[in-house]
Amino acid sequence: REALRGLSVEGLVTLLPRRGATVADVTPETVAELVEVRALLEGLNARLAAQRHDPEIVALLQDTLARGNQAAKGGTAEELAHLNAEFHERLAEASRNSVLAEVMRGLRERTSIAFAINGRARARADWDEHAGVLAAVIAGDAELAALLATRHVQNAAAAFAKNQTAGGASLQ
Repeated sequence: REALRGLSVEGLVTLLPRRGATVADVTPETVAELVEVRALLEGLNARLAAQRHDPEIVALLQDTLARGNQAAKGGTAEELAHLNAEFHERLAEASRNSVLAEVMRGLRERTSIAFAINGRARARADWDEHAGVLAAVIAGDAELAALLATRHVQNAAAAFAKNQTAGGASLQ
């Protein structure tokens, strides 16, 4: 019950008296608003990661990147989604800001459905963009890391919007 109440507060489920819970509709407009916030905060994650360079977390990011590149060649959509989430979680960890990491976790959960719809179609581009972000983090180029991370989220959102316009998979 507590978990359902938490999901209800976040707008992910609708609680119905004596009927349980249903998954809440996520409109394209809501996704667009969430993406605006997520893009800015992913940029901040990357900027802080570059400034606070943690070799251990960078090594974990490199490992995730290698596995993501491999999955982009033929992995399942589920595997790609898992590795994408792992990359972004580790980037948030690299920021060494626990509040930001927690906020990002919530935003990723709320946008993951939309980005999962992109699936395999954007896999290669996603991992190429991740590589660019990580290279900027490793180089300590905070501004470039922020720019590339922000663009990455915007590009994924644009692909989702294009899919919606073309009559692809829908959130509703």
